[in-house]
Amino acid sequence: MIKKLRRKFVLAAMGASLLVLLAVFAVLLLATRQGMRDQSARQIELALNEASPPAAPGEPEKAPPPGGGFLAELLGAAEAPPHRGGCFVVLVTQEGGALVQRDPFFLQNELDSGEIAQLALEAVRRGQPQGELPQHQLRYGLREDRQGTWVAFADYSFQSAALVELAKNALLVGAAALLALFLASLPLARWAVGPVERAWNQQKQFVADASHELKTPLTVILSNADMLLDQPEGESRRWAENIQAEGLRMKELTEALLALARTDRPQAQLRRERVDLSYLTADCALAFEAAAYEAGHTLDQQMEEGLAVQGDPAELARLVEILLDNALRYSAPKGRVEVELHRTGRKVRLKVENPGEPIPAEDLTRVFQRFYRADPSRSQEGYGLGLSIAKGVAEAHRGRVWAESGDGKNRFFVELPLSGGHSKPT
Repeated sequence: MIKKLRRKFVLAAMGASLLVLLAVFAVLLLATRQGMRDQSARQIELALNEASPPAAPGEPEKAPPPGGGFLAELLGAAEAPPHRGGCFVVLVTQEGGALVQRDPFFLQNELDSGEIAQLALEAVRRGQPQGELPQHQLRYGLREDRQGTWVAFADYSFQSAALVELAKNALLVGAAALLALFLASLPLARWAVGPVERAWNQQKQFVADASHELKTPLTVILSNADMLLDQPEGESRRWAENIQAEGLRMKELTEALLALARTDRPQAQLRRERVDLSYLTADCALAFEAAAYEAGHTLDQQMEEGLAVQGDPAELARLVEILLDNALRYSAPKGRVEVELHRTGRKVRLKVENPGEPIPAEDLTRVFQRFYRADPSRSQEGYGLGLSIAKGVAEAHRGRVWAESGDGKNRFFVELPLSGGHSKPT
């Protein structure tokens, strides 16, 4: 599944990149093509202005200045002026003749004067002020005066060649960019899918561990049930007690799994109210004093009063109880368990500390994983879900939880956002 997800990620990234590149290159080519059209239009307008400048209102039209450089034939018309603006101009007289002026340094089409005259006559017959002759790769513009109709032609064959070259370069650059993006998307896909892969692996491990944990009590329950059926009625009490014990163990595991599932709910589904965390922590510690006394431990409290947070009181109480139970369970004999609560900036920090076997550095983060136990010999002391539930509760309240170990003591910390002001217990 993970490999398929990576392939989908790469394909999606490549598809999106291809669409973006196509859009960019299309806009580039269209903008370049339009710019070349505008350039030709300006050249044509300049050529017409030089050949036959428009007269001012009320002013008689001036005759064009004399010039030379004609490569053409005269059919009853006056001589047209020379032009060096990148175009060639043809004067079509009112009698239907054509006088051709040509810029040999610009025109790439090998056309003789007769062909040019015919093109000018065709442009005039079309009756449009401007247009194109694609078969000869020419653009033209018209202007009329008393001498006749001036036709300016601009050769755009070099522009077409430049566009083709630009399209080729764009394809090469696009192919190189796609190849680079493909190579870059491979590690990016692994990085992006990494959290999904870890979650998938944790889910598989969770299912495997939960199945293992449920399998043992079920086996004991079934075996004891079989023995109950085989034993005389008076000898069945011990087997019934075993069934009851394993049933209670399964109930605890089921409740832990349900609590863990609740921590995965979106934050929007959590109950939100102002909670006096100082009062709640002291109340939870009071409930554990009897258990600490029976186990031979000492439970000390150092709490700053009136510290409030926003959250679910039941979930926050579960968080504190889990840390207290964990500290008492794994404390050294006659150990001193310390509970501290104080403000740190805009946060409330809870610390639960107990003496005991140090947690290895590599396990300080792994102890919050589901079903994880740093010491396999403690496999009968819980299911490895308590700290996972505590971590989920803290994160659901926009907080964090972490562990530290040193000086023969293990410390668990929780930080939660502080609600404004101090609070008094209700």
